[in-house]
Amino acid sequence: SAHFKLVGRTMASAGGGPRNLRVCLVGCGNIAQYHAKAAGSAGRVQVTCLVDPLPAARAQLRVQLQACGLLDDDDEASCVEHGSLEEALAADEGGRRFEAVVVMVPSFLVG
Repeated sequence: SAHFKLVGRTMASAGGGPRNLRVCLVGCGNIAQYHAKAAGSAGRVQVTCLVDPLPAARAQLRVQLQACGLLDDDDEASCVEHGSLEEALAADEGGRRFEAVVVMVPSFLVG
């Protein structure tokens, strides 16, 4: 089973209470579904970016993330989509969209 654990410092919101970790998911295929469920059970995680070259894979994962409560159903812009990590990083010059990346691609694609 997939494990997702928040480790390290407690993050504080502007109001002083704990806030969610903003996460970018790279790879929206089968394994991403398991990670999404694990992230949902961990709490304090907000998926703010989906990266996959296949729009259909991003759309399918978006539906599952909404079902898990990891996306704001009322705010489509709360989670952006990109075809590559390079594109996602370039679109987020200020580094405010996400602060962690979960890479879930087949090992033969990483080189």
